[in-house]
Amino acid sequence: MEKIKVYLDNCIISAISRIEQISDEDAEALAQISDLHFVDFITSDKSLEELLKTPNEKRRNLFKVLYSFLKKLPKTILVAEHGGTYGEFMYGYTLYGGWGEEEDIYHFVTEIKKIFDKDDAMHISYAIFHHCDYFLTIDEKTILNRVKINKQKLNRILDILSSKTKFVNPADLYEKLKINLNHKR
Repeated sequence: MEKIKVYLDNCIISAISRIEQISDEDAEALAQISDLHFVDFITSDKSLEELLKTPNEKRRNLFKVLYSFLKKLPKTILVAEHGGTYGEFMYGYTLYGGWGEEEDIYHFVTEIKKIFDKDDAMHISYAIFHHCDYFLTIDEKTILNRVKINKQKLNRILDILSSKTKFVNPADLYEKLKINLNHKR
């Protein structure tokens, strides 16, 4: 089976320290997915930025260590810098296939921010612009529900960008991967 890229939303990473945030079903699905050799987990520096806002110093330090471990894995961290002409904005996008002029990219990030909260929109933009197959989250309220509500608008953005990114929780992703595995046999 060919490799798939799965963007880890920050809530997945932070749930490791707060197990009450994640259902037993999603925890089991994450364990199963992590065993699949064809899945590459992806995250961004935006996750580290959010993890470092954790008020509990001990938890914040452990997140920093966890992120450091993730960053040492080859080709798993999508790096984006902040600042520049447009404020919070992704640079270096041409390394992953190039999407055209910066103004075009900025337009789509702005459209995504109209659907999602600012931080969520940045994570989602990273996943889309870096050709992730899935955006993995346990955030039903501000991501998965908004995907459902804004499906037509979001699909239009994804189509224009030739993105196939799908938004899923761990249990749904594991089911999709199981079906694909069984279908390929």
